[in-house]
Amino acid sequence: MEQAMLARVLAVTSVGLSWAVVWSLLSQQLKPFSTPAILRTLDAGMLDPVIGRDDDIDRIICILCRRTKNCAALVGPAGVGKTAIVEGLARRIAAGTVPEALVGARVAELDVGAMVAGTHWRGMFEQRLKDAIKKAEDSAGKLILFIDEMHMIVGAGDQRGGTGDAANILKPALARGRIRCIGATTTEEYRKYIQRDAALERRFQRVDVDEPTVQATVAILQGLKQRYQDYHGLIISDDALVAAAHLAGHYITGRQFPDKAIDLMDEACTSVRLHQPKQIRDKKTSTVNAVQELTVGPCHIAQVVSRWTKIPITTLGREEEKFCHLVDRLHERVVGQHEAINLVAQEVLRSRVGFDQSSQPIGSFLFLGPTGVGKTELAKALAEKLFDNEKMLVRFDMSEYADSGSVSRLIGGPRRFNFYEEDGQLTDKVRSQPYSVVLFDEADKAHPSIFKVLIQLLDDGVLIDGKGRSVYFKNTIIIMSSNLGAENLSAGMATENMETARDLLMEKVCVSPIVS
Repeated sequence: MEQAMLARVLAVTSVGLSWAVVWSLLSQQLKPFSTPAILRTLDAGMLDPVIGRDDDIDRIICILCRRTKNCAALVGPAGVGKTAIVEGLARRIAAGTVPEALVGARVAELDVGAMVAGTHWRGMFEQRLKDAIKKAEDSAGKLILFIDEMHMIVGAGDQRGGTGDAANILKPALARGRIRCIGATTTEEYRKYIQRDAALERRFQRVDVDEPTVQATVAILQGLKQRYQDYHGLIISDDALVAAAHLAGHYITGRQFPDKAIDLMDEACTSVRLHQPKQIRDKKTSTVNAVQELTVGPCHIAQVVSRWTKIPITTLGREEEKFCHLVDRLHERVVGQHEAINLVAQEVLRSRVGFDQSSQPIGSFLFLGPTGVGKTELAKALAEKLFDNEKMLVRFDMSEYADSGSVSRLIGGPRRFNFYEEDGQLTDKVRSQPYSVVLFDEADKAHPSIFKVLIQLLDDGVLIDGKGRSVYFKNTIIIMSSNLGAENLSAGMATENMETARDLLMEKVCVSPIVS
């Protein structure tokens, strides 16, 4: 075929035609091979089962059956299952359990990226989109368009200063009910792109998709279990599914159910297959007993969690014993300081029992006293006894953050500001190491603007870095240390009048930048 095409080009150029004519002829010959697959029908037989999303699917069916504005927008955090809801709709249509208006319909994904790709001349993108709209209109409502990452249609193919993008081309068909369409995007992208265009927002009926609970996630994993067993060629125990849901909710922050639990189960299966006996991997042994040995259990889920969070696997299995004897374990390293150790242990135990604010850090403390009494040593002991590694202590010398631009060093700078390209020292460390003890040493020497950021951290347990990403401190212990009032404590210990010394100390703390 290539030789035939080359012969045609040589024949055309030999008669003196321009290259524009040559390119036009080539385009006509190559059109069947270069046109991207813009519409891809969702095959119900190839889709995973959808569990626990009946209410959302029913809402979408009600919207699609409307006479006008029969388009839905699935809005929710990444990983909560927005695309899975559309797949559940496709499975219902295939099973015939839908209203008469949707019987025989099919769901086709509209690939915006493929539609834009290869559009060399003006009008090519618009023609491709018009063709897709015409297919949907000619189907009399039997072709349902699904636009994943629907915010991409805002500005896609724009060549006229905001009037010729995909969103404006779609608006007439969306408003008059000529086509049925479903979009999906995250909450942030919906607010940033869709809500800015009131006309586009009005044409899509918003459906908020919430994160499922731990129990609902276990049910979802049960429904997906057989698919993953067939794919990996092993057995997944029910205990492993429960462990995946609970460990994902407890240790993995910044991600949503059920996505993080499914990823845990999937990676645990691949890990078991990777370390299986060589004779089974080479298919030299195919006995039933040999295959049954490949079973994914809670221990394999814990191994994956340990790799993700860098928490030793031994810590995941003996939390109750560790927290019940926390006072004795701390005294093994820190001599004295009974009051401080008891208060810290009580706060940690209260958090583990469940009487804490769910989003706030495990505990927040202010260690006051002269140099050398063991403030930093107690923080190191907490990191070692709670997380089995002293390196889980994240320490900041706040005397280095005394200038006005120090906040940008901690959380990263905003756009057009210093440190924007760099990740914040605090946020980046906690994002990669969510289970840690964060020590702000010599806190009274920090710039006052830093304490405004720390107030948000202590109240909400979340910081927004310079690039708009959320960093969760739910599984951290926050400690600030200072020498404020050290002379009062020393005098109180010398005269054995500690109550007066404490009162003087608290007066100094109240007027310090730490609490002011």
